[in-house]
Amino acid sequence: MTTLLQMITEALRPFFEIIPRVKKICADEKGVKFCFGDKTKVLNPWIYLYFPLFHKIEVITVTRRSINLKKQSLMTNDWKKVMIESSCFFKVTDIKKALVENNDVRDIIEDIVLSNIKFFVLRKDLDFILENIEMMEVAILKKGKKEENDTGVKILTVRITDFAECFHLNNIKNITYTKSKWLQ
Repeated sequence: MTTLLQMITEALRPFFEIIPRVKKICADEKGVKFCFGDKTKVLNPWIYLYFPLFHKIEVITVTRRSINLKKQSLMTNDWKKVMIESSCFFKVTDIKKALVENNDVRDIIEDIVLSNIKFFVLRKDLDFILENIEMMEVAILKKGKKEENDTGVKILTVRITDFAECFHLNNIKNITYTKSKWLQ
């Protein structure tokens, strides 16, 4: 029975592509309408009728958003290993650049901020970084502003949410190991 329904669905799929559809763009969103060829049109909040055979509409939130970025394990200038976790607030400023020229806004933000964190940490000693976390955030934000012009995204703030020095167990002295009762 299910295979029969699947066959009917596949047979009717071209017919459904002709039927016009409605797309609602909310007040905190903007969209881009892709047509045949390289024609694109920016869509403001409204209700739009489009034909899926000829058009495609992509919508993205343009209000302030935040991302928790993935952890980075880096080496400082004085060869100490650190683990850094950060978050970022951003806003989409140019919808056409964000959706047409770039693929994913989240990947763009991660690339810009994480590469700038890496750039800063690799050039400074651990003691300097620990004393100047706020300065590090400002430096990362300044460097990111230079790179964001081509992306259609504005980075508002960068916050270091977790910063820790990593130790290797072989470097820690005076550890006594005791056998568990389960192993005896």
